[in-house]
Amino acid sequence: MEYQRQLIERLRNSISPKINLAEELADFLDISADSAYRRLRCETAFTMDEAIAISDHYNLPDLMGGSLNAKTVSFRMNPLAMMRTVFLTIYACFLRIFNGLNRRKMQL
Repeated sequence: MEYQRQLIERLRNSISPKINLAEELADFLDISADSAYRRLRCETAFTMDEAIAISDHYNLPDLMGGSLNAKTVSFRMNPLAMMRTVFLTIYACFLRIFNGLNRRKMQL
């Protein structure tokens, strides 16, 4: 929920302190005031649609430096896991080649 906390902090900094943020979010997101307060206390996570709508409406950049929109997907990857998969695939290919060569040698 760290990203949500940061998004809420940016949201609070972008609006007038006179505005009740819970009421503003409840109206904007068409949710109950109780639901808005739970989101602001980070008891309930924003949905992806809500985070995108908030980012677009209040012109907030996302937490990774770009802007959120429906055409952007951010994810984390583990390059070592990818390398392991590539290695195992190449290894399996070499085994098939080696086994094929052994079969040919035995047939001769």
